[in-house]
Amino acid sequence: MDIPILLANSIVQSAGGDLYKQCRKILGQNFERLGFRQKAVADLDATAKRLRKNPEVRAAEVDRWIYQLKRLLDSNPSAETELNGVYEELVHLLSKPATSQIGFAGRDQYNIGGDATFPGR
Repeated sequence: MDIPILLANSIVQSAGGDLYKQCRKILGQNFERLGFRQKAVADLDATAKRLRKNPEVRAAEVDRWIYQLKRLLDSNPSAETELNGVYEELVHLLSKPATSQIGFAGRDQYNIGGDATFPGR
């Protein structure tokens, strides 16, 4: 398993969406143990900003993260266990279904954040 590639994709996917804040927390906590918290969080912030400006930069951001994670592993091979843990946390986060809220208007039911259903119609 090539953890830099897997983790880079998960980080960029998280940074580009609604899970950004949760991803930031996960990276901050885990990279703090490796001594790279500030850099990881700053890089995630930069990635999120670039993706908001132009979603087309996704592949370049993944490549940038792969490079950085490989450098981290080259300088600290024992970090692979920690990176695997980060990857597992992000995969778990990304696999959760989107939160939706259900409300009612009269006799019709609506679901915000998912498919709207209108019973009886």
